[in-house]
Amino acid sequence: MIIDLYQYNSFFIENQQRLIHFASVYVRDNMVAEDCVIETMMEFWERRQRLPDNTNILAWVLTILKHKCIDYLRKERRLQSSNDYNDSIWELDERITALEDFDPHEIFTQEIRNIIDSTLDALPPQAKQIFILSTYENKTHQEIATITNLTLRGVEYHLYKAKDALRQSLKDYLPAMVLFVYFC
Repeated sequence: MIIDLYQYNSFFIENQQRLIHFASVYVRDNMVAEDCVIETMMEFWERRQRLPDNTNILAWVLTILKHKCIDYLRKERRLQSSNDYNDSIWELDERITALEDFDPHEIFTQEIRNIIDSTLDALPPQAKQIFILSTYENKTHQEIATITNLTLRGVEYHLYKAKDALRQSLKDYLPAMVLFVYFC
């Protein structure tokens, strides 16, 4: 895959906070999440020329990030290991299992896209607009409030309604929904 420094930087800037958020959901430490994302992006840069041209870059990066988070969680589990199987070890095991079961390519399947599109089309126009401004255009709640002439509470209400509708529609694809909200 041919990707230049400008494209790489654009991809990184566009997705950095979302990637950090994704990692922090699992590792529960923002500094560790940032380190995992930086290591992932370094690996992407180093391996970019060996990737096939049709590679879904975001899915590939998420896969690498997933494995870096799993590695971190396994190290944490080893550090906390003792003869007693306590709640923190159980909780770490749950996060590891959730990551292992997650396939980043799922969020890019046509079936999920169709469900998302039909759910968004069924929303009231204002809720759909606010969701698109927030999710696709990365506008802050304050910017959306200014654009739509709503209060911050009004924006938050419509976002909640839109995300709740998507959650219901995608309940069988919950891990995909989590990533969709942050990456699409």
